[in-house]
Amino acid sequence: MKSLCELLKESSTLHRHLCPRQVLGVRMGMLAGEVFDLELPQAQDAKRLLTIVETDGCFSDGVAVATHCWVGRRTLRIEDYGKAAATFVDRQT
Repeated sequence: MKSLCELLKESSTLHRHLCPRQVLGVRMGMLAGEVFDLELPQAQDAKRLLTIVETDGCFSDGVAVATHCWVGRRTLRIEDYGKAAATFVDRQT
């Protein structure tokens, strides 16, 4: 997995600046990879991880960069309740 600094750089490039919610999103995405013992982003070639975030914007950009879950790939779903929260699902287990 990429380092925190590398992921934050990618996230800030995608979002055009770095903010606290991006940092939280990246950290949560990294933790999901550790908890499920997934080598992200390689595990996403098989679309193994499904992520549901409860807000849009900065937070979801951080999660997407760390997990390589994207709306267009149908591995990231956004349920906008205005909360910095995410649910991670390992589709194999």
